[in-house]
Formats: sequence, C-alpha cells, structure tokens
Amino acid sequence: MSDIVQYEARGQVAIITLSRPEARNAINREVALGLEAAVDRLEADDEVWVGILAANTEGQSRPVFCAGADLKTIDSGGVSALLTTRGGFAGFVYRDRKKPIIGAVDGLATAGG
Repeated sequence: MSDIVQYEARGQVAIITLSRPEARNAINREVALGLEAAVDRLEADDEVWVGILAANTEGQSRPVFCAGADLKTIDSGGVSALLTTRGGFAGFVYRDRKKPIIGAVDGLATAGG
C-alpha cells in the first residue's frame, strides 16, 4: 500500500487515511488504487469490524477532507484513471463491501463521488 493512502488497524477498527494534503487530498490514480487496496485489506481482516475514512489535513490553513477529482488529471484527459473496475470513482464509491466505513470528515468534502 502506498503512503498516499494509509491503513492502520487498532483493535477492531481500521483507520484509512487519505494523505495527499498538498493537493487537498484530491483523487488521482494513486489515491483510487490505494483506497481500493485499503478496502480490500479491511474486508479481508476478520479481526476488524469497521473502518474509518479520515484525511491528513496537515499544513492546510482551511482543512479540506477531500477536494474530489484531481482537476489536473481530468484536464490531461485522464478521467478513467480516477476509476477502478470494482469501486468506480476513487476505487470506493460503488464498491461492494460487507463492513461499514464511517467518514471522519474534517473540513470541506467537495465534488466527484
């Protein structure tokens, strides 16, 4: 798993953290694949019952949980890079899963998805 999406299990809770604060945690290909991999890991771990989706807002004067789709990716014609086969947008939006994932939104959550 990449550093851009982090996964940490704490007892029966997994914390999945978007960590691209310099781009306001906007979704690019690496984030989409990382988020899909984190959900795979959550679903596969019988010791974990629930996930929390959080975001690193370090260094942001006005926190942004997620700015949605990365506009640079879209502008370069890479819209399909934001999608995964199983999860759709961000590898997450249309993802089938059995365990609940709670959004710990700190700041703005805008656009796509």
